[in-house]
Amino acid sequence: MSLAISLDTALQEKVQQMVALKHATLDSIVHQALCEYVEREEKKIAFQQEAMTAWQDFQQDGLHLTSDEIMNWLNTWGTKQETEIPKCHK
Repeated sequence: MSLAISLDTALQEKVQQMVALKHATLDSIVHQALCEYVEREEKKIAFQQEAMTAWQDFQQDGLHLTSDEIMNWLNTWGTKQETEIPKCHK
């Protein structure tokens, strides 16, 4: 795929510096940047979808854990008193 983009002068200079510092090609720098951006956005979208599903589940059944319950559970991790995750409740 061929791609043409316009960069402002400041960003263009930073990209050129990166190319020189990494002894890389402009194509490889742009490819890496796009791959990282797409991966980050996919994770963000997945997180948002998971949060929306959790919210919808909560609206239907009212089951939840409080932040104190979660923190108390997390505080046991790695200790001899480590506990199982608390049960959700209304």
